[in-house]
Amino acid sequence: MTASESSESVDRPEPDRLVAENVVTGYGSSEILHGVSVRSHDGVTCIFGPNGSGKSTLIKALNGIVPIWEGSVQYGDTDLTEYNANQVVESGIITLPQDGGLFPNLTVRENLEMGGYTVSDKTAVDDRIEASLTAFPALRDKLQSRAKSLSGGQQMMLSFARAMVSDSDVYLLDEPSAGLAPALVDNVIDQVRTLVDHGAQIMLVEQNVRAALRIADHVYILAQGEKHFDGPPSELSEEDELIELYLGLG
Repeated sequence: MTASESSESVDRPEPDRLVAENVVTGYGSSEILHGVSVRSHDGVTCIFGPNGSGKSTLIKALNGIVPIWEGSVQYGDTDLTEYNANQVVESGIITLPQDGGLFPNLTVRENLEMGGYTVSDKTAVDDRIEASLTAFPALRDKLQSRAKSLSGGQQMMLSFARAMVSDSDVYLLDEPSAGLAPALVDNVIDQVRTLVDHGAQIMLVEQNVRAALRIADHVYILAQGEKHFDGPPSELSEEDELIELYLGLG
């Protein structure tokens, strides 16, 4: 199965909001991605691959941290190819880093308010905070608590809730379960699905392949800076050799 064949077979109920075409980038003189094309499909788009395959570099290219040497990134009608990280955020794309990116000494409410820092309408921010608390009700009684006092699971909830306050419709998640106890991984997966239930498209880089496959709507596999699979997880499950070679699930 080729990438083009699997891509054409995917049923796309919504337009792909974020589209990267033939992206080439890296660090210094070292090229990491060699012409990778991906897009945010409806629901959860998972990006898998072995260590060193370029997954995190791809996320950094999409969110403007790493400059794109060749190729393009389009968000709707907006060309993000030469945007920096701040411009990407302002355009409506939010990244959740591995550690959640919380401000530990700020309260839960203050962290949520930071999610709307690009929004000038305070009423809109308050409405979004209320919506995020409805999505993550365990935070409602913690609004005056400092983020550092929360449990690991609650901190992850806060990270997701704060992202919701931005009212973005594309989220880039770079290994959100990294470093978490196994019991918390299911919480992360549930929180990803919560974002989707609120209308978001998710691009998820995750080493815990088995957990991520439970919510995947589309899958890319990278290896050595190139795309080796592009299709729905139902097709991936039939590619036993591919799974064993690149994901270690054989």
